[in-house]
Amino acid sequence: MREWGVAQRRARDVASLVIWVEAPEDLRHGRWLEREGADTEPHWRAWAAAEASHFAAEGTRGAAHVVVDGAGPV
Repeated sequence: MREWGVAQRRARDVASLVIWVEAPEDLRHGRWLEREGADTEPHWRAWAAAEASHFAAEGTRGAAHVVVDGAGPV
């Protein structure tokens, strides 16, 4: 499995700051499709499932020092 960032448990003790950026899934999905194209839909589904599983297992959001609302303009 691909790992995202330094917020994973095994790296947290060396991280100065963990930042969690969140946005509703439908917004994230729409941004993905706009950026990558509709033909990448199967990849999005696999990515989103793996990402959600990883973050849940790692407790990533709960480890964040800062939570950012990513629903605003890009």
